[in-house]
Amino acid sequence: MSKERRLSLREEKGSMIAPGRVSWLVILLLACLLVGGALSVGRTSAQSGQPGTAEDPIITKSYLEQFLTPQVVELPAGHSIIGQAGTQFILRVGSAYCLADPTITMGGLSDVTGGIDVKHQEPVRSNHLLIVPRSDGRGLLAQTDIVLLVWGLYQRPGD
Repeated sequence: MSKERRLSLREEKGSMIAPGRVSWLVILLLACLLVGGALSVGRTSAQSGQPGTAEDPIITKSYLEQFLTPQVVELPAGHSIIGQAGTQFILRVGSAYCLADPTITMGGLSDVTGGIDVKHQEPVRSNHLLIVPRSDGRGLLAQTDIVLLVWGLYQRPGD
């Protein structure tokens, strides 16, 4: 086969893109990949934040113990416990009544287990999760000696 015929066969079998354009397409493809990678890395680092910042706060041991680990609190009959907003109680032993300002119409303690609002001087059921909705003096009054699980901030007036 002649040299001319071999060249014409190569041209027929060759790509549809001219050889000079192939290098520009490769450069353009690599540039797109680099820009896309840089954008995804920037977005990931912006979402994660630095430890200890407002976006990613560090939890201290005292916070963990105060709010995530229950405290066992024993109260003798006649004593009370007052919780701050968000404090949670579970009555484990004994009997107690709800303490709330009877003049307010905003209710008492939220019994999330029973799905009810426990009003002032109503009895509290054992093993029900109670949440103090506001920091306005709501809590429990022990009718007998009681044992509670408590999460959050509370006061024991008279102790």
